[in-house]
Amino acid sequence: MKTSILAIAITALAFTGAAHAKKVSKEEALSKFERTGETQNCVPLQQIDSTDILDDKTILFKMKGRDYYLNELPYQCPQLEFQDAFSYKTSVSQLCNTDIITVLDTATPQRLASCGLGKFEKLNERDETAEK
Repeated sequence: MKTSILAIAITALAFTGAAHAKKVSKEEALSKFERTGETQNCVPLQQIDSTDILDDKTILFKMKGRDYYLNELPYQCPQLEFQDAFSYKTSVSQLCNTDIITVLDTATPQRLASCGLGKFEKLNERDETAEK
């Protein structure tokens, strides 16, 4: 009897920047949050709303429901900030610190550097009204 195994892989593309949007610095983007120091290995894919690439080593994940996670890659990922787009492929319903992202050249649909993710640190939004 012949058996076949079906492997399901989830591939996603993250295009984070708008062509004419003004890029904010990492410091400016993170000034809106308090770092909690609470980390987790994975985030559910279906909960990721958007991403913001802050530099070649830092990605801010906005989740559905107003949660935010900061992922600081263990090493620089060349061209990540400049290209402002990456893809990932996973066979589970989570994106984890053991997964690899691949930088995409948006002008010519080709893959560039591949880099490992770090742990996901939960961020709390600062209450801007309390600071005024």
